[in-house]
Amino acid sequence: VNNRYMEVPSKWELVVAARELSDRGLVHSAKWMSELSVSLPRSSLPDGLRDQLSHLDTEWMLELDRYTFAKACFDCREYRRAAFHLEGCKSQKSIFLRGYSLYLAGEKNKQEQTSEVSGMTHSKENSTKHLKLLQKEFSQLYERKTLDGYGLYLFGVVLKELDQRDKLRAIFEESVNKVPFLWSAWQELAATCEDRETLDTLDLPSHWMAEMFMAYACLHLQHTEESLQRYNDLTASWLPADSTHVKSQKALVYYNARGWY
Repeated sequence: VNNRYMEVPSKWELVVAARELSDRGLVHSAKWMSELSVSLPRSSLPDGLRDQLSHLDTEWMLELDRYTFAKACFDCREYRRAAFHLEGCKSQKSIFLRGYSLYLAGEKNKQEQTSEVSGMTHSKENSTKHLKLLQKEFSQLYERKTLDGYGLYLFGVVLKELDQRDKLRAIFEESVNKVPFLWSAWQELAATCEDRETLDTLDLPSHWMAEMFMAYACLHLQHTEESLQRYNDLTASWLPADSTHVKSQKALVYYNARGWY
């Protein structure tokens, strides 16, 4: 197996990544990354990373009070209120959180309508109204090439929900290149690969997350032997064998192979 993406991450690299994910409300990716970080042995904070943490986005700092309040609303699942308080904000974090809030508010509204009026079918126009609004806003940002990796991920999710799949692979590919720590984007990218040939044509970043992705994608494509080998290589290199992610993925490998190993 060609492990060209094999790289050993530091514990604090994962901690910072988890914080970045959490700041944008990506709770599942943040939890996934945090789980990896706690499985690694504790170490001192590197000087280079300490300098990195001292740097803050100036534009975001000007919006910090609004962002902090909006994030609190978001965490309380008051999504429309969160989006309202971020209206007109220009930083990438604020743009993402506002878009994600609008997305979740629309999804929450769909669920509430379904539960309140059981058995009635709502028009597709009403159920996709929030998605079309986000598509319009993020399409403009995408054309101007001003979306960061998180914004690209959200844009891809919106297009997927609208069943507009022409640009999906390219968008998720660009997302993981800009933000390699965003596991949700890697999962969406894997879902766009129908076969091994497509997987091999991807332009992936030179990052250890790409190796995690290849193991996951091989399992997704039913290449069980290669998937197992890649997970074994990861555990031999740096990833603890008792990691919940590794154990669950290996369990899927063995299940798909019907216990032939």
